[in-house]
Amino acid sequence: MNFNMSVFDMIVDMENIKVIFLDIDNTLLDFDACIHQALFAGFKEFGLGEFNEDMFKVFQRINIAMWQSLERGEIDLAELKRRRFNAVFKELGISFDGMEFEKWFRTFIYDCVIPVDGAYELLEALKGKYTLCTASNGPEQQQLHRMELSKMDRYLSFQFVSEALKVSKPSKAFFDKALEIMGGVKPDECLIIGDSLSSDIQGGINAGMKTVFFNKHYETDLKGIKPDYAFNTLEEIKEFLK
Repeated sequence: MNFNMSVFDMIVDMENIKVIFLDIDNTLLDFDACIHQALFAGFKEFGLGEFNEDMFKVFQRINIAMWQSLERGEIDLAELKRRRFNAVFKELGISFDGMEFEKWFRTFIYDCVIPVDGAYELLEALKGKYTLCTASNGPEQQQLHRMELSKMDRYLSFQFVSEALKVSKPSKAFFDKALEIMGGVKPDECLIIGDSLSSDIQGGINAGMKTVFFNKHYETDLKGIKPDYAFNTLEEIKEFLK
């Protein structure tokens, strides 16, 4: 669905776009599916009982809140790792070392690669027409490794990860550093595609880039954040940009 035409009534000049930044988690790779697998397997591994969807909702709420704190600069990645599962287990009434589970969880996630439907087709359609880069908050080696395992790295000219840049999306500094590394690229020549309003879309707005919201959950409350375009599938984004 193109929110630009139906809601925002903006006109975006796409002819000027030379560089496309793509978020990784839940845009190119299905991180939620990997989390599901990791949590079900982890609870079994450590004898914590049967993991269920209500527990997943608790994890998601705490996890999203912590990543939003990281985006605001209130905590860093190391603090997120220290706190996340201890907070989850406390709310679930489970007595277990959150840091031990975090270490196991990250080992599982490190090798988990599940592509989002249409991701390879999108990259294939865009290669050669645009310079393609990833823009991701997270551990550098994990993100680079997962791009390599998925073989999506072959489409990419640059990979920008918050741990390496020492600053996270949506900070303008994240994109300023990325553009500096690329050399000679202006913000208005760039577009970012991502599933997170607070990280990807607000980050693109902060940096002065065009924005495409991958609205796969059909969100209607965009919390005052206005992407230039919004689509519900990567297939729609591919058809728009190719």
